[in-house]
Amino acid sequence: MAPYRNPFLLAKAAATVDRLSGGRLVLGLGTGYLKSEFFALGVDMTERNELFDEALDVLPLHWRGEPFSYHGRHFDARDVIARPRPAQNPIPIWIGGNSRLSRRRAAERAQGWMPMVGAPEFSSTVRTASITSLAQLADLINEVRDAAAAAGRTDRIDVQYSYPDRSITSPTVEPDRHREALVEIEKAGVTAVVLSSPASAPAATLEFLEAFGSTYPH
Repeated sequence: MAPYRNPFLLAKAAATVDRLSGGRLVLGLGTGYLKSEFFALGVDMTERNELFDEALDVLPLHWRGEPFSYHGRHFDARDVIARPRPAQNPIPIWIGGNSRLSRRRAAERAQGWMPMVGAPEFSSTVRTASITSLAQLADLINEVRDAAAAAGRTDRIDVQYSYPDRSITSPTVEPDRHREALVEIEKAGVTAVVLSSPASAPAATLEFLEAFGSTYPH
């Protein structure tokens, strides 16, 4: 969660990971919603949106590797420079959250959007607006991309979707059912799908990856 961290330290850590990974990092950011975590870290939860926006200001400036100054409500810097630069310029930022503000930030200031799709009970738990169907998600994706175009952007806004059915590698499940589901997800405008292994042990996770690769080779 971006408000939990000094944005200059966050930028440096992200640049390091991006260099080590050869430019493979996608930085996912959210504003946070758990009061207990804000309290434990000594961060004022009521200022999380201001802290988040300041992070969005600082990160791309930091990654350019050129001297810059910044004066914000919470953070100030004068003639600072950060080297080495990340492999990517900028590192892609994907913003999580279903709120109108999160969608606007994704459209105007990020390279991707990470919505949370689930039952209303799930949305109330994480304190965000509900997205309960693929059709609703498709409408919101179009809204985000239209807003990006209205802001003068021509690059693609990526959208991540967490695939909810962990039976995708089960030998008792017909693979075509999942293939058809993934096709519909792509038609909705999603560009990246997250698949979670039901296992926690390293060996079982590798087994899950091998099963997925052999079942869905393309």
